[in-house]
Amino acid sequence: MKIGIIDMGSNTFRLVIFEIVNGQYKDIDGLRYYSGIINYVQDGCLSLQGMDTIVSVLEEMKKKLNEHRCDFYYCFATASLRSLKNIQSVLLEIQRRTGFCIEYLTGQREAYYDFVGLTYTRNLEKGIGCDIGGGSGQIFTFKDQVLKDAVSLPIGSLAMYKQFIHGMLPTEKERAQIVKFVTEQLQAYPFIKTCGFTRLYIMGGSARALGKLHRGMLSRKERLEGYSIEVKDILTMCETLMDLKMEGIRFMNQFVPARAHTIIPGMLVMDTIARFAGVKEVVVIKSGVREGYLIRILENQGLLNK
Repeated sequence: MKIGIIDMGSNTFRLVIFEIVNGQYKDIDGLRYYSGIINYVQDGCLSLQGMDTIVSVLEEMKKKLNEHRCDFYYCFATASLRSLKNIQSVLLEIQRRTGFCIEYLTGQREAYYDFVGLTYTRNLEKGIGCDIGGGSGQIFTFKDQVLKDAVSLPIGSLAMYKQFIHGMLPTEKERAQIVKFVTEQLQAYPFIKTCGFTRLYIMGGSARALGKLHRGMLSRKERLEGYSIEVKDILTMCETLMDLKMEGIRFMNQFVPARAHTIIPGMLVMDTIARFAGVKEVVVIKSGVREGYLIRILENQGLLNK
């Protein structure tokens, strides 16, 4: 059996095709489009150009689904659509033009699927995790395989770039503004500060990009899954990249070309969360909301063996 999962994020649309054999799943193919849908939102509504962009991307993904003859496919949206004033008309128009019926996840539901994606195949008794996307960031704690606390905040890497940064690289003042904004958001949720953990599990595109940059800077070859970075290194990396100016931009374009303008705000967000939570290291996790979404579908259909 093959199942396609389409994740419509604020910065990136991602299709992953999973094959399910003997109660186990593995991803076998996919597509990624850096659509930047958040750039097409005006006064809280998606523009016609944004609608056309979504339709165009989904049509390309439909070709890939058909190519693999997927048995089922599911499509969900996160911060890219859920805050739109005209979300219902957007969903109806997308369905009319593409045939895709899109589920939009609340921030709490997105955090829940992140939790499932993190813990399902890992022997983790307790911990704290975060998923930094383009438009939002989910932070959650868990214990004994149960989600304890969760929050979704408007601190995505692309959102921070659009709100605070006016050039390719942030100025010192712009960096301070991002840190201040994120800290103020976090202060409303004391469970983050009092979690008592020493490591933060990080997921999402910004997390993977951070891992790739860190590996590149140190010429390391470890696999990205489970890659560990000391929190004190994150700010050092930001400062080094900005001090290098054009060379820093070239370095980012070498390792994370599609995220060169959003990776530093993403790193600042992750650094601020980590310091607020009092952890000493961050650990990159490649699975997340898509895997969590798939796992719950397979469980409900009795198709999954843990």
